[in-house]
Amino acid sequence: GASNGAGEKEEEVERRGAGSAREKKEDGVWGERWTRLEARAGKLACKDRVSAIAVCGGGKRALAACHDASLRVVNLEDMSQVRCFTIGELALSSVQVLGNAATTMEGQGAVVVGSWDNSLSVFELAYGRIQDRIEAAHDDAVSSLALRNNRLVSGAWDCTVKLWDCSPSGIGKIPVAHLGEHEREVVAVSLGQEGSLAASLSADGAVLLHDLRAPNPLALPRPMAASSIQVLPSEKHLVVGLESGEIALYDISDMDRGAIATIQVQRALKLTCVDSDGRQWVAGDESGALHFGAWGGQDGDDWIPSVGSSVRAHSDHVTACSVSMGGKQLVSGSHDKMVAAWNFHT
Repeated sequence: GASNGAGEKEEEVERRGAGSAREKKEDGVWGERWTRLEARAGKLACKDRVSAIAVCGGGKRALAACHDASLRVVNLEDMSQVRCFTIGELALSSVQVLGNAATTMEGQGAVVVGSWDNSLSVFELAYGRIQDRIEAAHDDAVSSLALRNNRLVSGAWDCTVKLWDCSPSGIGKIPVAHLGEHEREVVAVSLGQEGSLAASLSADGAVLLHDLRAPNPLALPRPMAASSIQVLPSEKHLVVGLESGEIALYDISDMDRGAIATIQVQRALKLTCVDSDGRQWVAGDESGALHFGAWGGQDGDDWIPSVGSSVRAHSDHVTACSVSMGGKQLVSGSHDKMVAAWNFHT
């Protein structure tokens, strides 16, 4: 079950920007506010470190992309492995669900996978085969993917961010757009629900915003030691996890203002992944802990953040945390080679 306070959790909240308490929060899709995080029985042990997690099969299955080039299908009801596929020879960095794999009970359908061999692959789960593949999608390892409405954003260690057309039948052979370049390797990308706004994060902590309808990226207004990012579903706000253990929230329409809200989640421990529906949030850190909380009071419309609770989830840093669409469960992956599932209680 959950334990309050993984490490010395600080609940110091700071609001920044005039009138931030009066700004209406986004409409969440995760349901009622969480009060407790409970571990399901057992974890799935993988052969190598887990890079990315995607929940599919109507919340009954999860996909785990691993450093041994394997893509593992996990039965979340008993944490057993349903199938294991090997895609290429180098580590898989990322996986995104295409088409009906998001709702098919058996986790069939297609996914798109990014690899350290610079490739992008559309992989059919039902037949265990590569449907389409771009061998040299980037000039270095593909590190992160984000997918919405058949628009795929890829980031790579060649410091670039690209936009692709992608469907269960394949990937466009030529990128739709080169969205911009970082000074260092791109380590994470995120895409809003409408697929028109993306964000990318590089190894030096720099974040770029990309309006997919405009040619030039927008940088954050000041240097930040960012370690994880997410564009909220409405594409109006950006959540940034920091190396200092803070979460910062930005109004995308007024980036010059700076963060409109920040919270100290775990002092001096880098937040390695973050997920939010605009009303609640969950984050993993480099110690292996998971944290969750909310924006504002239970009935309020402000952006004042709060930390709910923490749980010691893994023995090494959390690389992925994915919440099911109904907000009832969380699946996490880690460098400890484990996949774990958690139930949220309200």
